[in-house]
Amino acid sequence: MLGGRFIDNLAFTWDKLGSELQPSWVESGVLSDDAMRYTIRLREGVKWSDGTPVTTTDLMFTYHDVAGNTDLNPRGVSWLKGVEVEVLDDYGVTFHLPQAAPLFQYTFHTAGVGLRHPIGPKHNLGPFHPTYTDVGELEKAAKEAGVDTWDELFDLKAANDNVERPVLSLWVLTEASTEGTMVERNPYFWKVDPEGNQLPYIDRMRTEIVASPDVYVMRGMGGQYDVVFYGIKFSDFPTLKSNERSGGYRLFQCRSAEGKSHLKFNHTYREDEAMGELLRTIDFKKALALAIDLEEIKELVHLGQGDAVNISPPVGSPIYKEEYANSYAEFDPGQSAALLDGIGVKDTDGDGFREMANGARLQLELNVHTDEPDHVATGELLMGYWEAIGIRTRLNAVVYDRRAELDREGAFHVSMNDLDLIIYPLYFRPGVGPMGPFVNSPSLGAKDWEDYIRTDGETGTEPSPEYLEAWDLYEQIMAETDDEKRKALAFRLFDNYYANIWSLGLVQGLPRIVMINDRLHNVPADALEAWPLRTPSNAGMAQWYIKE
Repeated sequence: MLGGRFIDNLAFTWDKLGSELQPSWVESGVLSDDAMRYTIRLREGVKWSDGTPVTTTDLMFTYHDVAGNTDLNPRGVSWLKGVEVEVLDDYGVTFHLPQAAPLFQYTFHTAGVGLRHPIGPKHNLGPFHPTYTDVGELEKAAKEAGVDTWDELFDLKAANDNVERPVLSLWVLTEASTEGTMVERNPYFWKVDPEGNQLPYIDRMRTEIVASPDVYVMRGMGGQYDVVFYGIKFSDFPTLKSNERSGGYRLFQCRSAEGKSHLKFNHTYREDEAMGELLRTIDFKKALALAIDLEEIKELVHLGQGDAVNISPPVGSPIYKEEYANSYAEFDPGQSAALLDGIGVKDTDGDGFREMANGARLQLELNVHTDEPDHVATGELLMGYWEAIGIRTRLNAVVYDRRAELDREGAFHVSMNDLDLIIYPLYFRPGVGPMGPFVNSPSLGAKDWEDYIRTDGETGTEPSPEYLEAWDLYEQIMAETDDEKRKALAFRLFDNYYANIWSLGLVQGLPRIVMINDRLHNVPADALEAWPLRTPSNAGMAQWYIKE
């Protein structure tokens, strides 16, 4: 949360509708006509939360000393590969790009360099870097801090939960624990309201971490919270709505740019060669898709809300196609069974479950996380659909962090997560790769293939021709300066995605239910909710206020 949604410290911020990217602590970002240079002007007068002015010294510390240090970033920073940064003056730098990068602004907007943000305070973090302090002294300080090396010490000092690190956000962290956080207003936050009053209006904010989303809801109903942004299920909505007036709160259904319960297949599963091959087989993935009753999931899990479609750009997007949304969205278990028979996945021992083509026992594992109750309910339905066509299925329900860890390790068959809709062209940026828009993170659907590409074959395994084609299209998209030609390339990439079923959507366009205490005011009900927009940061949090 401290480095995510409840902040306002990125170089550019989205408006509440996600329609305009506006300068924040930068005054401007200008791309040259040939898309080979990107010039940033810092906003003069902006200060860190300890009162130190923000200058290009901080930017150069970030790019040279942090991004360029092999201990802090052993594999380098992909979006800065080949980029040269020229200092113009105290408030201006120019990025000289190795090739045309017409979408570079979207990268600079969100990309981190090991600091989780595009800029770090040199005056605060510099003393923990060997360029400015003897490495022997740093190693000694590291041991005293309970870590082994200077770079681990630096990571501690740069972490979001370090209360001594100056920030640019509207609030400053004062307490952090496994139970929650406390933040207080940044006395040097640069934004003011139209009357000249310094923002934010709210002096302090407390967040709590609880074991179950149901706790958030119950405490919100009891007036203990001013905002409940996560954990409210659609099945809770009727009860919560009927108690609005007596409970002293109001409910919003924020429009969401989110794909719910999205499935990614592990195309480089290594634990079992036959299983890995099956997960790469298009007809197997197609069979799983056609066995799913999307309309039933929509009705039973989401009370009829949202659209029962595959993951696709939202209606109104310049790259929307109805055929994308409807790809493999029909319910046809008979066709599923025929497809499985066609690839030799049959019930050979008469127990009602199919074996692999080599005769080995087949058990598909589906990972979901318990932090989202909807995921567990959806997972149970999926298990029933797949077992109905003879695919023995194990539902592995774990906490979010464990599911994410298994994803990163490539230790899964199929994994479920929510996914922001494909907001064009936001997700096409350096370092993300072709699957970024479809699996939430560059390598989670094909880790070994991604490693192979990113290390020029030194690690990982050689990708399939179809995946290499996707990479080639992605690189062309990143370099294309003509909008119409870029869109044509994007359509080709999407055609590749749906033809190969790199991942699979179930329901999208669900509103997010948000509970707001009646004492909290100026919270817009029409903000678009999405991770790329950092909602609710795009909902004007600096101007929220409390009136009893």
